[in-house]
Amino acid sequence: MADELPAPLASKLPGFPLPATLIGRMAVSASLRGQRLGEYLLMDALRRAWLATQQVASWAVTVDAKQGAREFYIRYGFIAMVQRPDRLFFPMGSIANLFTGTV
Repeated sequence: MADELPAPLASKLPGFPLPATLIGRMAVSASLRGQRLGEYLLMDALRRAWLATQQVASWAVTVDAKQGAREFYIRYGFIAMVQRPDRLFFPMGSIANLFTGTV
């Protein structure tokens, strides 16, 4: 995974595989769009992943964004992988900041 990250970040990480939590693709019915349900689903998934790190190591949350959803994830702080721009990641430290209020 480290070889797929942006160079400034990859240079700070070890060369061995990094543990990550892969979340499934989420979608909201067209009839329910505009109610921020996607944001709620994403925040719930990130919170659960963050809580799980208390038991199992995970450096980041990753997602394989379906066509048209990439911008949604980027808006919430996900970063695109270099070689696969539809695979995005969100470092667990940044996720922890969402839920603890630390910077």
